[in-house]
Amino acid sequence: IAYLSDLSRLQVETTDVDEFIIASIHAGQAVTLTVDALEEREYSGVVRTVGLQQQPNDTGDAHYPVTIQINGPTDDLRPGMSARVYFER
Repeated sequence: IAYLSDLSRLQVETTDVDEFIIASIHAGQAVTLTVDALEEREYSGVVRTVGLQQQPNDTGDAHYPVTIQINGPTDDLRPGMSARVYFER
Protein backbone atom coordinates (compact mmCIF):
# COMPACT_ATOMS: atom_id res chain seq x y z
CA ILE A 1 0.00 0.00 0.00
CA ALA A 2 1.21 3.48 -0.81
CA TYR A 3 -0.16 6.90 0.05
CA LEU A 4 -0.55 9.85 -2.28
CA SER A 5 1.59 12.60 -0.90
CA ASP A 6 2.29 15.51 -3.25
CA LEU A 7 -0.03 16.06 -6.19
CA SER A 8 1.97 19.02 -7.51
CA ARG A 9 4.72 16.52 -8.25
CA LEU A 10 2.28 13.69 -9.06
CA GLN A 11 3.95 11.08 -6.89
CA VAL A 12 3.28 8.42 -4.28
CA GLU A 13 5.55 7.10 -1.57
CA THR A 14 5.28 3.48 -0.50
CA THR A 15 5.06 2.31 3.09
CA ASP A 16 5.51 -1.45 2.79
CA VAL A 17 8.25 -2.55 0.35
CA ASP A 18 10.19 -5.11 2.35
CA GLU A 19 13.57 -6.79 2.01
CA PHE A 20 12.10 -9.67 0.03
CA ILE A 21 11.24 -7.54 -3.02
CA ILE A 22 13.41 -4.41 -2.77
CA ALA A 23 16.26 -5.98 -4.79
CA SER A 24 13.92 -6.37 -7.79
CA ILE A 25 12.88 -2.68 -7.80
CA HIS A 26 14.89 0.00 -9.62
CA ALA A 27 14.57 3.60 -10.78
CA GLY A 28 12.85 3.85 -14.16
CA GLN A 29 10.81 0.68 -13.59
CA ALA A 30 7.19 0.86 -14.79
CA VAL A 31 4.38 0.44 -12.26
CA THR A 32 0.60 0.27 -12.27
CA LEU A 33 -1.37 1.83 -9.42
CA THR A 34 -4.97 1.32 -8.37
CA VAL A 35 -6.84 3.64 -6.02
CA ASP A 36 -9.52 1.96 -3.89
CA ALA A 37 -11.50 5.17 -3.28
CA LEU A 38 -11.82 5.71 -7.02
CA GLU A 39 -13.35 2.31 -7.79
CA GLU A 40 -9.90 0.81 -8.31
CA ARG A 41 -9.14 3.14 -11.22
CA GLU A 42 -5.73 2.34 -12.74
CA TYR A 43 -2.87 4.78 -13.26
CA SER A 44 0.57 4.19 -14.73
CA GLY A 45 3.77 5.41 -13.20
CA VAL A 46 7.54 5.06 -12.98
CA VAL A 47 9.81 4.44 -9.99
CA ARG A 48 11.77 7.65 -9.30
CA THR A 49 13.78 6.66 -6.23
CA VAL A 50 14.48 3.52 -4.21
CA GLY A 51 15.62 3.89 -0.59
CA LEU A 52 18.90 2.27 0.41
CA GLN A 53 18.08 2.04 4.11
CA GLN A 54 15.06 0.62 5.90
CA GLN A 55 12.68 2.91 7.78
CA PRO A 56 9.94 1.95 10.24
CA ASN A 57 6.37 2.32 8.95
CA ASP A 58 3.23 3.13 10.97
CA THR A 59 2.97 -0.43 12.30
CA GLY A 60 6.62 -0.53 13.38
CA ASP A 61 7.72 -2.86 10.59
CA ALA A 62 10.79 -1.90 8.57
CA HIS A 63 10.39 -1.01 4.90
CA TYR A 64 12.35 0.59 2.09
CA PRO A 65 10.82 3.84 0.81
CA VAL A 66 10.08 3.93 -2.90
CA THR A 67 8.87 7.09 -4.66
CA ILE A 68 6.76 6.73 -7.79
CA GLN A 69 5.90 9.42 -10.35
CA ILE A 70 2.33 9.13 -11.64
CA ASN A 71 1.79 9.59 -15.38
CA GLY A 72 -1.29 10.99 -17.06
CA PRO A 73 -4.30 12.91 -15.76
CA THR A 74 -4.73 12.81 -11.99
CA ASP A 75 -7.59 15.27 -11.37
CA ASP A 76 -9.48 12.88 -9.07
CA LEU A 77 -6.52 12.04 -6.81
CA ARG A 78 -6.16 13.63 -3.36
CA PRO A 79 -3.32 13.60 -0.81
CA GLY A 80 -3.65 10.74 1.67
CA MET A 81 -5.59 8.38 -0.61
CA SER A 82 -4.48 4.76 -0.46
CA ALA A 83 -3.08 3.20 -3.61
CA ARG A 84 -1.92 -0.30 -4.45
CA VAL A 85 1.29 -0.43 -6.43
CA TYR A 86 2.14 -3.25 -8.85
CA PHE A 87 5.78 -3.27 -9.92
CA GLU A 88 6.20 -4.53 -13.47
CA ARG A 89 9.07 -6.88 -14.22
